Amino acid sequence: MLSTTRVGRLSPVTYVLDDDIDPSDDADLLWAVGTRIRPKRRQEFWEGPVMAWYPCYLEEELHAGRGATVVHDGPLPAPGEGRVPPATFAGAYPPEVRKRVLAAVAQTSQL
Repeated sequence: MLSTTRVGRLSPVTYVLDDDIDPSDDADLLWAVGTRIRPKRRQEFWEGPVMAWYPCYLEEELHAGRGATVVHDGPLPAPGEGRVPPATFAGAYPPEVRKRVLAAVAQTSQL
């Protein structure tokens, strides 16, 4: 669909990531691109019209008016199909353990 729309031509590189990545957080995006994008797999390339003012295209692409667009597919496997839980308090511990820990913390903070 990107290849047939003006928006697709405005985005010569697109990253598809999971919804746990905040696209407005530069650190989150940089981490995701560095850890979830495979250098040689799960990419789609196609040739199409280019926007002449984008400096990412080579001179011959600009002259021809056509160049590459790429979509990097970076989602993790679905939960239960090999996805490792996030290394967070909520992701690493079962609910009953989290409940006991939070209760202990609350009790300690009241002392």
